[in-house]
Amino acid sequence: MPDFSTWRFELRGDEAKDKPDRFRMVFLSGKQPPPGASCIEFDVGRFWRIGSLIIEEAIAAHFAQLKFVTEEGHFERLALRTVPNSPDEAIELATGVSFSARRPFRDDRYRFALSFNWEVRALFKETLANANIARIAVGMPVLYKPTNTPHPEILHFRNRYLGRVRSIEDDATATVMCGTTAKPKRSLVPT
Repeated sequence: MPDFSTWRFELRGDEAKDKPDRFRMVFLSGKQPPPGASCIEFDVGRFWRIGSLIIEEAIAAHFAQLKFVTEEGHFERLALRTVPNSPDEAIELATGVSFSARRPFRDDRYRFALSFNWEVRALFKETLANANIARIAVGMPVLYKPTNTPHPEILHFRNRYLGRVRSIEDDATATVMCGTTAKPKRSLVPT
């Protein structure tokens, strides 16, 4: 786990004039700011994204204290915990919530809204070599979540939706229909 949660932004317009260092790093959480980091106040009405991130960080920290596993997606955060005594040895069930903080109205600068959705996930504990898992996987969405460091060429796909499983081959690999190309690509990633 990283020591700090951060947000990076670029100064624009009049703020950026005559400034060689237009990029700023905001430390949202952590024990102490790093040595040499300056501290300034932010107006969350102006920098609403910082306000949203602070709210989401606080909620994620609360769920982490309750022993939920939290992760950040592209549009929301998840807080999940496995259900004891899942009905099958090959599949593990997890329940929890997805949540996000937003500023719904530009004119109401200091009002934020929270949205929560109930989440139920079935996680495969075995590979596609298991015939039952292979049958269930056809038609299912594929999220690329490697268990070890992925090859640099596919690193940008980590934690992203790749497409749907089209078929399972005899060697337990999946053919995945990707949304970005017209023809399917083979993937070794179990869903």
